[in-house]
Amino acid sequence: MNVFLKAKKYYPIYLDFHRKRWTRRFHLIGELFTILYLFYCIFNSYWLATLFTPFIIYIFAWPSHWIIERNKPATFKTNPLITKICDLMMCYHILIGKIKF
Repeated sequence: MNVFLKAKKYYPIYLDFHRKRWTRRFHLIGELFTILYLFYCIFNSYWLATLFTPFIIYIFAWPSHWIIERNKPATFKTNPLITKICDLMMCYHILIGKIKF
């Protein structure tokens, strides 16, 4: 099965791990920092540093799970690529107002 179809199927479960607003806020902030970090690395030709890009969000997301949600991050439960896609979907839904920020 396609990874995007798996992510779409997993998305409602993923949202259960992110019920509290502050968890979603930290994820959005982390995702924005991830994007900024990627552009910074590319703009400054730090090609090796781009390898760390997928991990930037965890600085924000994981503590929010442990402190605010009091659960384990969804990344520990399933494929990290699927959770990354779900995180991007959640951030998109926050930005368009479908999910409360």
